[in-house]
Amino acid sequence: MSAREALVNRVNNRLIHDCDDARVSNIERLLLVYDDGCPACIEAKEYLKERIESGEILLLSSDDDETIDILNSIEIKGLPILVARFSDGTYEEVDLNG
Repeated sequence: MSAREALVNRVNNRLIHDCDDARVSNIERLLLVYDDGCPACIEAKEYLKERIESGEILLLSSDDDETIDILNSIEIKGLPILVARFSDGTYEEVDLNG
């Protein structure tokens, strides 16, 4: 399995936990949190390039104070991470295809 395939599998296996359709409809923004020195993050940005360029996904650096607050509010397993910001101000890790 190539590094790209491993990344795609990893990202696609991320789920919105216990999230009903009403909650999904309250997603305000998708955020991709990355680290500059992270090879998987570079791959994720390339894989999501069209969605990033279209504005569908916003890039956030992991060393930004606001991003650190977001990461502290959810349980993360590593970077890169795709996060949904909900209208109620909460954040949750999400499936790339969700």
